[in-house]
Amino acid sequence: MGRSWLVIACTILVGVGTISCGPSGTNVASSSGLPRSDTFADLTTDQVGVLCDWINERQGGYGRNVTCSDGSKQNTDASKADCVGAAPGVASACPTLTVGNVEDCTNAVLTDLCSLPNQTACANLDACLASATAAP
Repeated sequence: MGRSWLVIACTILVGVGTISCGPSGTNVASSSGLPRSDTFADLTTDQVGVLCDWINERQGGYGRNVTCSDGSKQNTDASKADCVGAAPGVASACPTLTVGNVEDCTNAVLTDLCSLPNQTACANLDACLASATAAP
């Protein structure tokens, strides 16, 4: 599973999620405007689209690929459709992951996509992704 959102988160599972980042990140609102306590299972498809657009705009746009100094690769979601399509997998694999968790991680990473693995604000997301990728 790739870390595209975010991530979620970010697209978060094998392209399911990417927490992403890029140069325009600081010019975007620090919140998606969605209820921070909502889990992915709580979100409608339209709300997932809003979150996907916010994450990817905040962190540099869809389709961004970065090779980090340690040789690892980080990327944003390839497209909005990929990001939205990943949400059911995220909801299933990470039932307690909230919009707030993803927003906090996204805001911590901003334009430094390579910092994702070291961000304390991404701990909930990282733990979820680790358990989801370890599951058979």
